[in-house]
Amino acid sequence: MAQARYDDVRTGRVAFEGGRRVYSSGAGIAVRLIHECFLGLRRARATLTIDPAIPPELDGLRADVELAGRRVGVLYRCAGRHRAGGVAVSMTAIADRIVPEDNELVIALD
Repeated sequence: MAQARYDDVRTGRVAFEGGRRVYSSGAGIAVRLIHECFLGLRRARATLTIDPAIPPELDGLRADVELAGRRVGVLYRCAGRHRAGGVAVSMTAIADRIVPEDNELVIALD
């Protein structure tokens, strides 16, 4: 089972990892719901579906996640209240653009 690593709770930065046991527990289910429903990042073998449910009040929210084996900072820009449908992106296209450090994915919800 992967062990959670807490970076700096005072600043709201908390790193976590999941595994089979984590995703089968109540806490793991909550983490999955936050990741997949709220942050809107659903990973499959060949695609990443991006479909967040972030309210405008959280404009500028940033989450650090792992994509294609690399750490990526995801920045949410939430301009309006209208929520358009999501988008599916090829994991190959993502992997081709990710570098060893300082990756950022900006998701603009207009």
